[in-house]
Amino acid sequence: MKITVIGTGYVGLVTGACFAEMGNEVTCVDIDTQKVEKLKEGIIPIYEPGLEEMVLRNHKRGSLLFTTSLKEALVGSEIAFIAVGTPMGADGSADLQYVLAVAKEIGQYTNNAMVVVDKSTVPVGTADKVQATIQKELSARGVSIDFHVVSNPEFLKEGAAVEDFMKPDRVVIGASNEAAFAKMRALYAPFFRTNDRFITMDIRSAEMTKYAANAMLATKISFMNEIANICERVGADVNNVRIGIGSDKRIGYSFIYPGCGYGGSCFPKDVNALIKTAKDCNYNPELISSVDGVNQRQKRVIAEKVVQRFGEDLSGFSFALWGLAFKPETDDMRDAASITVVNELTKRGATIRAYDPKAIHEAKSHYLKGNTSVVYTESKYATLKDTDALILLTEWKEFRSPDFEEIKNSQMRKTIAKRLGESKFSAPHYYLNVEFDMDNAMAFRAQYNTIPDTKISFNDIVVKACALALRQHPQVNSQWFADRMKLNNHVHVGVAVAVEDGLVVPVVRFANEQSLPQIGAAVRDFAGRARNKKLTPQEMDGSTFTVSNLGMFGIESFTSIINQPNSAILSVGAIIQKPVVKEGQIVVGNTMKLTLACDHRTVDGATGSQFLQTLKGYIENPVTMLV
Repeated sequence: MKITVIGTGYVGLVTGACFAEMGNEVTCVDIDTQKVEKLKEGIIPIYEPGLEEMVLRNHKRGSLLFTTSLKEALVGSEIAFIAVGTPMGADGSADLQYVLAVAKEIGQYTNNAMVVVDKSTVPVGTADKVQATIQKELSARGVSIDFHVVSNPEFLKEGAAVEDFMKPDRVVIGASNEAAFAKMRALYAPFFRTNDRFITMDIRSAEMTKYAANAMLATKISFMNEIANICERVGADVNNVRIGIGSDKRIGYSFIYPGCGYGGSCFPKDVNALIKTAKDCNYNPELISSVDGVNQRQKRVIAEKVVQRFGEDLSGFSFALWGLAFKPETDDMRDAASITVVNELTKRGATIRAYDPKAIHEAKSHYLKGNTSVVYTESKYATLKDTDALILLTEWKEFRSPDFEEIKNSQMRKTIAKRLGESKFSAPHYYLNVEFDMDNAMAFRAQYNTIPDTKISFNDIVVKACALALRQHPQVNSQWFADRMKLNNHVHVGVAVAVEDGLVVPVVRFANEQSLPQIGAAVRDFAGRARNKKLTPQEMDGSTFTVSNLGMFGIESFTSIINQPNSAILSVGAIIQKPVVKEGQIVVGNTMKLTLACDHRTVDGATGSQFLQTLKGYIENPVTMLV
């Protein structure tokens, strides 16, 4: 058959090359003159395994041609595939301007009967718009030409697109008459021996099938990422969980590998387009909306882990990054997690040394263009020079079995603790931000019989929460903290307060190791007076901070914790959310956030993590401490 494919992007080029491989005469059309000329020269604009060889082979034998003239390409064409982009609009909808522009040109130039195929991923009802657009142009010309619009969604996986096209697990065709079905069946006949994988349906169902398929796969990914986050908090191994559930044939192993979120050209765009379609029909797609929300949060998880380990200020830190593409075997960086990770770290002052087998050009020329804090290397091991940690984002095969001896002997900075000791601020290995709910705190105060006014004090709540948490975790004592907080023979246990951008921000700092017993004594005294309700009003009042009086917030005011008979030191600081400045004072709104920081850097981080999780639960809902 003589076929025209409009658009030489990912879908169009693979479609054209594979049809040409089966003996069809294919002309690929694109308005980008430079791209067309490069294709004629054998320069392929995207990376896809097997695609370059197939394009070059068929172009050489004349079965695959490239042009910028749709008018010339349509002469004698039996089938025209529309495979142009449908970018996501600001409201999440698919932008159909390019699809309809092609339909308009088809109506202007076609002179013979043909089947027009929507290969681009388009919303339900698009075929009707394409039909109307072509018919309008034919009517304006005063001609009557028999044509049929068909929906033929693609289900190709980036990184395996050629293989998927040549050996499809199904071909979905949506049409309104048997003649169109017959033409499409004849076209696809060489790709499978039996017709059970050739699925026919009405046009709107075919359009919906594409969105439903991608939304389902995205749901599995977000679900598994959420399970991974829960596993991390309860001490379970998500890989064991994955094996356990994947063995159930109803679930299977596909798309249940946890990671840093999905990206690429399909899932993010299609999920949002489906959400927009549903809302346009006055339906709230809660599950699908949650899938997108989980994915957006998941892209920040890796950066958050780095910040938890090294601190909010990453100035002077450098990180090696393996993988930029959103998945292996492609150079596609559209909506890749690497973009979020790199931008989150570099905006905090970090530098990145990045390597990817195929996507470096995409990063340099588009997605990370202008980010001067990123250095690109020619090999994975070259990224390690003078870096503080290695971040693995894309599961390329060459990353699966690295030479750990080479990593050990590389020029990575060997002693993180030593480096932290030399830096301006210490960086907590583990910390939590917790909501301090005013209503719960007031209910606690009412029963705990503290000063009876409307100002909210959290010192008493923090102390009681820490005391209860420490009783549940007796291994967390002063020696435990001391062992984990030594930096150049100093122990960072106190609280200093700085003002930045209108926020009161505590910075963990102070004290040498010898002063630990004195600090512990001060903490025990403070806690004892708190339990006996003998704190001064100044110590109790944590709701209003006078900028000129910040010095009063020392160890006694914001901190730290007791366990009998030993004292354990935990830094506790408050960050005011959305503060209101009134008459020289910063006044708390409806919520506070506490930053709880354990400055431990040894392998038993789980101990500190579990302790802070317990503490977090008490502070987020202090009324539970009265039970």
